[in-house]
Amino acid sequence: MNNLKQFCLVALACLTFASGARAQSFASGSNAQYRWRAVHPSRVGDRSFAFTALSCKGETCSAAALVVDHSQAPWSIRIIFFRSVDGGQSWVEQDAGLQLTTTNMQIRDIQQIDSMNAVAVGDSGLFFRTTDGGGTWVRSNFTNRNLFNAHFSDPSTGIAIANLDTNVFTTTDGGKHWSGFIFPEILWPIRGHSYGAGKFRVITYYAGPLYTTFDGFKTVDTSWLYPMADTIHGITDCNFGPGENMVAYGVLSVNRKNNYSELTRSPDGGKNWTEILLSDSAVPYLTVMSSLEENPVFVGGMGRAKILRSDDHGLTWRPDTTIFVNDTGTYALTSNSYVRSVAVTHSGHPVACFSGWLNGSDGMLMRGEFAPMSVEAYERIVYNTYLYPNPATQKVTVTSIDQSRPVHIIDVLGREVLRGELDSRGQATFDVSSLPRGIYAVMLDHFGRLLSVGKVAVVAKE
Repeated sequence: MNNLKQFCLVALACLTFASGARAQSFASGSNAQYRWRAVHPSRVGDRSFAFTALSCKGETCSAAALVVDHSQAPWSIRIIFFRSVDGGQSWVEQDAGLQLTTTNMQIRDIQQIDSMNAVAVGDSGLFFRTTDGGGTWVRSNFTNRNLFNAHFSDPSTGIAIANLDTNVFTTTDGGKHWSGFIFPEILWPIRGHSYGAGKFRVITYYAGPLYTTFDGFKTVDTSWLYPMADTIHGITDCNFGPGENMVAYGVLSVNRKNNYSELTRSPDGGKNWTEILLSDSAVPYLTVMSSLEENPVFVGGMGRAKILRSDDHGLTWRPDTTIFVNDTGTYALTSNSYVRSVAVTHSGHPVACFSGWLNGSDGMLMRGEFAPMSVEAYERIVYNTYLYPNPATQKVTVTSIDQSRPVHIIDVLGREVLRGELDSRGQATFDVSSLPRGIYAVMLDHFGRLLSVGKVAVVAKE
C-alpha cells in the first residue's frame, strides 16, 4: 500500500481525464503511435520557460517563449527565441532583447520561412524578423493591435492578421512597410495566407467566409463554408496549402450543449468543402495545426490529452494519445494540458508546445518519435480506458480493453478510497456519491504494474 501511495503522489501530475463514450471511428489504426519527450524543460534553475509558438521548415525550427527569472524581485520577464537545426532535438537560446512587465504579452505566431529567415508576431503589434538564422532579431511595431498570425510566401511578401479596425496587413519588403485593409463584415479575419505578389487568402471566424485576392485586395472574391445564418458550426482557424488544399477547423455545437471537433477540407481553394465531424471523445476544442506541406499533419487543442494525426495531408484523420516519456516512465499528459503550437520537420518528427495554463506558465517544448511496433501494451491500455460520466455525482464507470484487473480510486493525498475489479467485459462501476468533492486518480493494476488511466471529478448533485 505504501508503494501505491508513493506512485500515486508522483503520478498525479501526469494523469489524464478520459471521459465520455468511445470515440467514433474516422480512420483505421487508433493505437497511439507517437511518444513525446521533452526537448526543453519548463524550468532551469531560477528561470521558467513558457513556450508559446514554434515553426519548422525542413529540419530548421524556431520557437518563442516567455522566460521568467525568479531570482529577481520583481521577476524579470523576457521574450526569448530558440533555434534548432536538427529537427527539434537540441535548441540554442537567442535573446530578442525585449523586457516585459507582464506574462500577458507574448508571441502568438512564428513562421520559419527558410533556413535563414523567420518572422514572429504577437500582442500590441509585436513584429520580429531575422534574416541571419536568428543571430539577430529585429523588432518593429507597425500597429497597436494584437497580431494573431503572419504568413510569408517568400522573405519579402507576407500577410499579418490583427484584431479590430484595420485587421489585415500586407508587406512586399519583408515587413519594413505595411499596407492595411479593413474588412467591413461583422465577422473578423482569423488567418491569412500569402501565395506571392498580390495573391492572398483570408478566412474569417464562425461561418468562415473566405476572401481571395490576386491584386493586393483591389478586388476580392468571396466564398462561404456555411451560410451566414448558420448557428451550429464555429470555424476557429484554417490551414492553407500546398496548392489549393485547405483544412478549416473548429467546433460543432449541437443544441448548444454537445460540442464536437470539426474538420472541413477543400481541395480546390475554397470552392467546395467536405466536412469531417469528430467525436467529442477525441479533441473537443481544436486550436492549432501543423503545416499541410509535411506528412504527418497534427491538429490539437484544449481538452483531453489527445492529438489528431493525418498521414495524407489532411484527407483522413486518426486520434493519437499524447503519451509522455521521461526517465522514470510513460504517462499520458494531464487533462488540463493543451497544444499551443505544433510543427512537423521534413523527417516527419512533430514538435509541439504543450501547456497547462492559459498564459503558458508551465509550457514545455516536446518532440515526438514514431514507434509503430514498439508501443507497449500498457500504453494501449491507457489509451483505450475511459471514465464516464465525468464529472460524476453518483456513479462512475470504468471501461477498458484490459479485463479482470483491479482498479484503485485514489485521492489527492495518495490514499485509496475505493477499490474494484474490471469484469470479463472490461467494465467496473463505482459508487462515488459518498466521496468528498474533488479530483480522484484512477489506477489500473496490470499484472502488478500500476497504470495511471485517468482522473475523475466528483461534484455535488445539482
